[in-house]
Amino acid sequence: MPTRQSILADIVDDSRRGAYMAFNGLVFQLGKMLGALGLILGNILGGYGMGMFYFVLVVAGIFFSSVAIRGRKAPIAEFRASS
Repeated sequence: MPTRQSILADIVDDSRRGAYMAFNGLVFQLGKMLGALGLILGNILGGYGMGMFYFVLVVAGIFFSSVAIRGRKAPIAEFRASS
């Protein structure tokens, strides 16, 4: 985590650094909470239910990643063209 914070501090502007560092910490805290929720849901849903739940999460992650990548192609192409 310290390596990630130092890389993030180098990338982000000084005026926005606090917000990015706070969000970075929030991501890890949300991951801990979702992990604990997964233990509770695993007890309720059982093995097959959790398998389906994780499958849905994986498909959603792939979908949102593809949307984000498609949305980022245009600004990168414009940046390369202006350089």
